[in-house]
Amino acid sequence: MFATDQQLPVYYRIFPGNVHGMRALKLAIKEAGVKNTCVVGDRGFSSEANIHMLNEANYEPLQTRGYDQFFDRSYMQTEVAFAGWMFINHLATMLYYKLMNIIRAKNKLGVLSPKDLLMRLFRISKLRIGQEWVQAAIPLSSKKIFKTLDIVVT
Repeated sequence: MFATDQQLPVYYRIFPGNVHGMRALKLAIKEAGVKNTCVVGDRGFSSEANIHMLNEANYEPLQTRGYDQFFDRSYMQTEVAFAGWMFINHLATMLYYKLMNIIRAKNKLGVLSPKDLLMRLFRISKLRIGQEWVQAAIPLSSKKIFKTLDIVVT
């Protein structure tokens, strides 16, 4: 679920395949306990009954994605592997939108994107000298951007 007021993904849940879609959706909404959200689900959640139930609960229309197109089944052969994949994707999505919100708050959306920031952060490295980790050089242009956005690199 994506909280529209916070502009962040706030909840995700994987239900066993034998839990009926409508029941799973009602349980997820109850468990999440959030309002002002957009529900994101796979194609199985886009039934008329689910959309009707969401509309009655004042949730934004259901957004569906065919996740089966985005991952290689060769490494998704267990429920644990799938759950891990979903968890990492949830964390990555949260980070992306947190960066987006930082950029938006500083009115820099036309200049920067979360991908830009991630690439700049990715290029920062640390060196281990003895027992201590020391930050290697950060390009001046990146330092200026981090300072503008109040991002502290440690």
